[in-house]
Amino acid sequence: MGRTVAELDASLSIDELYMWLAYSAGEPWGEDRADWRAAHTNYLMASIWSDGKKKYKVNDFLLQFNQKKTKVSPSNDVDKNKWNAMVLQAMFGSAKKKKESK
Repeated sequence: MGRTVAELDASLSIDELYMWLAYSAGEPWGEDRADWRAAHTNYLMASIWSDGKKKYKVNDFLLQFNQKKTKVSPSNDVDKNKWNAMVLQAMFGSAKKKKESK
């Protein structure tokens, strides 16, 4: 809307707010709607280019933000410092590999 929250609070009536909410329900916009459009496009492309063995759904391509993440941690008999070094090496690569490639 091009205004700050304070500006909207000072100038937007409750009736106008309800009007915008009704408009948004009929003509949705924003990131959630953009995610749905992108998921639908990806679904169509995958369906067109697939070999037909897998039947896709739009939800297969929708971003999932509320899923629980599994925390990976070492077993009790592994040295935590060594574990952390291995994780960092997996994330960023080995310093030896970088030197060798130059």
